[in-house]
Amino acid sequence: MSIVTIQVGQCGNQVGKTLFEILANEFSHSENSVYFEQIFHRFFYKNLKNKAYARAILIDSEEKVVSSCFSLKYDWAYNDKLSLCQSTGAGNNWASGYTSWKAQSIEELLRISVELCDNFCGFLLLGSGAGGTGSGSGSKISEVICDEYPNAVFCHQIIWPHFSGEISVQQYNLILSLAHAVELSNEIIVGFNDVIRSICHLRLNIKNVNTHNLNDVLCHNVAGILIRSTNNYEFLPPDLTLHSGFKFLTMYSAPFQAEVCLPYANDRWEALIRRTRQMVLSGSAIDETIDWSLKPNDKNSQKSVGNFVVARGTDADTVKFNDFQVKDI
Repeated sequence: MSIVTIQVGQCGNQVGKTLFEILANEFSHSENSVYFEQIFHRFFYKNLKNKAYARAILIDSEEKVVSSCFSLKYDWAYNDKLSLCQSTGAGNNWASGYTSWKAQSIEELLRISVELCDNFCGFLLLGSGAGGTGSGSGSKISEVICDEYPNAVFCHQIIWPHFSGEISVQQYNLILSLAHAVELSNEIIVGFNDVIRSICHLRLNIKNVNTHNLNDVLCHNVAGILIRSTNNYEFLPPDLTLHSGFKFLTMYSAPFQAEVCLPYANDRWEALIRRTRQMVLSGSAIDETIDWSLKPNDKNSQKSVGNFVVARGTDADTVKFNDFQVKDI
């Protein structure tokens, strides 16, 4: 089942580029031919010359980032015919981003991308909630998707801005973007910049965190969900968002370790599952802020409508998820 990814704005295109790099690297190291073929065609396709292309549409109100995506020197590439660019920019203005594109232009790119799929599954929209293009154009694209493909699964990944503020109008852009996402999408994956930065600082021991570090952590989490097993090729489990009022998905991952620590790591599945459960109960993405005293039935514990656990690694098929099979978690 193929997924069409739509990269919107500077943030969305940078995140998308990192995500496809991780996906392609995963395929290149796969020794399972069935896994390779099934998952490869989910995110990539080949032309008549056997060249691999990402199943992606690139949209931005400035050409710089999109042009950098087309200049990548990998075993795969972006299709330069599946892009929309301007040179004016959105000026961090949601309204400017929303009115930048005609619906017909977006519809045509969506149609071409879907027709390139043998077994189309749905859309994954990547964009920032703070910028003008990511929020405004992302909202416009969401409307077009729902109008043209009402039965397709639509997952919207929103990059949540830093609490301290990146731009003066980010709160307004975020609210308007969220309003459209909640109404139009099936699932919303939230990437909190402050949380990801804390992971880089405290767990990965990165002193000077840059955009590449943030994108790398975020995209490894997303990739782990999208390419989770050799025998399950659905998009995201529909029972995660059974209620239309609960669409937000938060990702928790363990372990996060600095590269220099990996030779000394001795993590066991049972401990990792227990740690991840406490992350969910505490609403904490890093070990330093986990409340280990919380239990599933405590009034202060964080509640979820649904949980979906992915185990990736040696002996992952032997993992028991009993800690998550509790009705009060």
